[in-house]
Parts: sequence; C-alpha cells; structure tokens
Amino acid sequence: MHEESLFHNKRTISLNKAEPKNRCIKHILGSGASAFWTALAQSLKKIFFSKLLASLFAVLALLFSAALLIYKDIRPFYVLELGEPIPSANVFLKANGRGARYASDLGGIDINSEGTHMIKVSYAGEDRYVLFMVRDTTAPSAESSELNISIDDRLEITDVIYNINDNSRIFASWVSKPKFGKAGRSTAKIKLRDEYGNVNTLNTVVNIRAVVDEIEYEAGSDFPELHEVMLVERDDAVFVHKPSDLELKTPGLYRLTTKIDGKKYNTDFYVKDTVEPKLELKPMLVSPGEEPEFELLIKNAEDATELKFEYETDLDVNKPGIYPVIVTATDLGNNSVSVEGSIAVTHSLELEARTEPLTAEEVSSVMGVSPENIVFTETVVPNKPGTNIFHLNLNGEETIFAVLVKDTVAPAATAVPVEWYACYPVDARSFVSNIADATEVKVSFVNEPDFNLLGTQNVELLLRDAGGNESRLSTTLTLYPDIDPPVLYNVRDRFAYVNGNVFYLEDIWVEDNADRDVQIEVQKPTVNPHKEGQYAV
Repeated sequence: MHEESLFHNKRTISLNKAEPKNRCIKHILGSGASAFWTALAQSLKKIFFSKLLASLFAVLALLFSAALLIYKDIRPFYVLELGEPIPSANVFLKANGRGARYASDLGGIDINSEGTHMIKVSYAGEDRYVLFMVRDTTAPSAESSELNISIDDRLEITDVIYNINDNSRIFASWVSKPKFGKAGRSTAKIKLRDEYGNVNTLNTVVNIRAVVDEIEYEAGSDFPELHEVMLVERDDAVFVHKPSDLELKTPGLYRLTTKIDGKKYNTDFYVKDTVEPKLELKPMLVSPGEEPEFELLIKNAEDATELKFEYETDLDVNKPGIYPVIVTATDLGNNSVSVEGSIAVTHSLELEARTEPLTAEEVSSVMGVSPENIVFTETVVPNKPGTNIFHLNLNGEETIFAVLVKDTVAPAATAVPVEWYACYPVDARSFVSNIADATEVKVSFVNEPDFNLLGTQNVELLLRDAGGNESRLSTTLTLYPDIDPPVLYNVRDRFAYVNGNVFYLEDIWVEDNADRDVQIEVQKPTVNPHKEGQYAV
C-alpha cells in the first residue's frame, strides 16, 4: 500500500503538472479508467521480469553444468602467494591427482607482482584454460625486543624491529611512540603495511631510564661514583639518598636515589659479601683448672661485615697439655674460613727477654715444687718475645711449662762513620757495631743516603728489635771518587791444541778498591781455534 501510494502520488503530481493538455482525457475516462491502466502496467511488468529471470537462471544452469562437465577433474583457478615459486601443474588437479602439465609458456608470469594469468593445462589428452592468480595475502612480519635506553636517547622504527619479512615493499609507521625523555616502562605500537594493503601491528616495550636499575656493591669496597650510576651526563647531578654505613656492611637490598634535572631516580642497591674473612690465631695459655676465654685465640680477624666465631676443641683444663682447636669465622655473606690453633694448659712464668737460660728455681717457684724435682730436657733461653712452651720432667713424668717472654728494652749499639767510594751503596749495618739486645735487631736507614754525592753527609739509623722497641743513632758517610781501575792477577800466555778448548780465565782473578762484583770480559776477535798460530787476546 505504501509503495502504491508513493507511485500514485508521483503520477498525481505528474498529471497535475500536465493538466491543461490532458484535461479532456481525464474528463472522458474518469478516475476509474486511470486505475485500470495502472493495474495493467504492473501486471505486464511482473510477467516480463519473471520470464527474464527464469531465462537467465536457465542459461546460468546450462553454463554451470557445462563447466562441471568440462572441469570435472580440473580446478578452474589457483591462487599463488606472492613470491612463491610456480608449482607443478598437478596443483590444478582435484583429489591430489597426477599427470597434468602446463601447455602454455609460463615466462610471462611474474611471481613478484600481483596479477591474473590465463594459461592452458593439459590433462588426460585435453587442454583446458585455467587462471593463475598471483596474490599477496600475507601481512608483513617482524620481530621486536624489549629495549633499554636513556632519557636522552631517541629511537627510529628500525631500531625497534628486526627480521622484517614480506615479499613486497613494506611501509612502517608509529601507531604510538615511546614516551621519549620520560623515565619508565613505555609501550609502543608499530604498524607494518605492504604495498598490497596487508597490515600487521607489533607491540614492544622500551625501558627509558636516567640511572641504572640496580647496582651490586661488594661490602668494604669503594662506594660507586656518580658516573657509574647515571646513564646520562649532567654536571649538577647528586646523590640525595645513600645506604647508611651500617647498611653498607650488611648484605641486603637498599635504595640509592640520584637527583638529575630536578627529578629523583631510584636504583636498587644490592650489598653483597663474597669475600671470605681473614683470620690469624695466636697460641693461648690456660692455667690448670681455668675456664678459657676463646676470643683470646684471635690475633687478627678482618672482614667487611660482622663476624661470628665458632670453636671446636677437646680441651681438658684439668690435664696439662697442648690441645688443638679449630676456629671458624663466618661473615654475614655466609663466607667462612677455618684456622687451626692451639691451647696450652700449663703453668707459666713471665720474664723479660734475656740471653741467660731459664733455671729450675724459677720454674719451681711457679709450680710449687722443689727445684730438685724438675729436670730440663732442653736448654731454654727466653730471648724470643711471645709464648714459649717447652717440655720438662716433673717427678719423673713429662709435662710442659710456658714462659711468656716480653721485650721492653730498646736495643743499643755504637755508631760508626763510614768512608767509601761514590756510586757504590753501603749496607746500613756497616754503620753500627757492638749491638746489644736480647733479641734479634734489624738496622735500617731513616732516610736513604745519596751514594752518588761526593763528600760527607749525615746518616740517621733506626734499630728495631723483635719486641718492636726502637732506637736511633747518627753518624756520617764520606764518599770519594773511584779513580783506581780494577787489577787483574795471574794473566799469562795460554797454549792450546788445534780444535781444542782454551781456558782463558783459568787461575785469573780481579780485585777492585770499591766494586765487589767486577766482571772479566775476554776479547778474542782474531782467534781461530782450528788453525795453528799465535793470536793476541
């Protein structure tokens, strides 16, 4: 009814416009005649279109049937992906058939450009036309990886993607760029489009940083410099927060904050301890029945972090003897070292270092026995500072005794002036004589003399004994020029056989007033040991 009304309205408008010319027709036929002709026109239109459609369907059905008959074993077309090689003609056979071949020249087919090519395929003695369609249906592909850059860096698309693959030209563009210049984890999107309109998008992550994410710090080492933390160069950058001194000695995770361009950036600061402790022990003395203080065993212990000590021993404080002990030092990084020491359970006597031997009377006064009950198995001279343990017989049984030797007396000596020759150094001990001390004494220069300087100069000497006591002496050194050449002794003519050995230096020696290590050189440029004759040497 609506379509009808719409059609009627149009006719009415049209008639109204032509009314002056057709007014008599309208008057003769009236409104009923107009409706008749309208219905008749619609009926004829329906009959015409229905027959036309039927005819078209019939033709198409015939064509389809013919195609099915002609191409019952052959595919009428094949789509080849752009860039792929041309396959065998068998691809046009249905049900994976065999025996087809190309009956056309394929030289005109460009596999690198889209196009449709009509060719002939021969199969079962018949040639059939088919379509070879080269198409690009695959979107470009590429790989991307997570990148780390500084706030001063910028990236091109080619910096972000790699292994780009497609059989045609590729166009790349940012869909969303990383937020360059702003520290943080930034996600970027890239669009890849080939020249045939296939599109692919890639997502990637860019870590934008002003400082390194983390630092590993070995406890006890030097604190990192600014340039080791920063990823950019700024003259006004500063650390605004550091781990405390205690934290630097305690393994763990802490925070390091750097201020750059007015902004603060954090770095994970890992304190680690991978170095084992250094441990040095000293002998320990325990009187019979006395409980030991094990920490007295430790002479020196070094580590960047706090140490814990463990002691392992079968000590019996009621039985005199020397007992081994193992001391284990463990730091906060769980690094450990074990050192073996000793604990002596015995009576002891403290003496000043001396050169006279120890007497039975001195020992008996400490042990509370008669001197007659003590027999030394060795001569004991208390001249070595420290704890000296020795064996003796007490009432016929072997036991031990300790002497704690201390050295509190500085060494004494006589200073000796030295006269010598320039350019030949003199040992410091040559400047002293009559050294007096109960322990070994080392002599050295306070300041090294100038052994190339002619004339007299002052020399200051340092004497140090085994107990660490020191004394100083002053003397002089006078140096003269060395003008006397070395003197060779027992130089004489030599006789030798042809082809024999010649011992040029046999029984020859050299002396010099200053040089104690004169080298003798034999010059024999004309000597021929294979020819008889007399030669100058």
